[in-house]
Amino acid sequence: MSEALPETWVEENLSRVVIFGKGKKPKELSRIPSKGMVPYINIKAFEKGVIDEYADIQSSRLIDIEDILVVWDGARFGLTGIGMKGAAGSTLMVLKPVGCDPKYIHSFINRHYSYINSKPKGTGTPHVNPAVFGICNFH
Repeated sequence: MSEALPETWVEENLSRVVIFGKGKKPKELSRIPSKGMVPYINIKAFEKGVIDEYADIQSSRLIDIEDILVVWDGARFGLTGIGMKGAAGSTLMVLKPVGCDPKYIHSFINRHYSYINSKPKGTGTPHVNPAVFGICNFH
């Protein structure tokens, strides 16, 4: 038997409280920051906070500090982060909260990392199974 939610809370599917968007490799990457470039949040930046590349704004998936980042493929798929601003790398999924506290969503996903990481999709390089997030039609 599951615990009852507090009276003012509502249970909702994750896919209804976030907008999903996959990071991507930008057209331009540089080791030197310049006008029209933002920090490129790749795995190194995500895990260690080391920014060593900058991406052009026009061809990038831009992220804000309240966006939740999820490692979408690789050994640590399902790992989450929050509080970064720049351009999302191609191995990351960006979850933009809509009408819900970003820290709560981040904490919820982070708490379920072991479950997410135990349900890979694909062969070779493991990926997050989109069905775990309720986004069955995501490509």
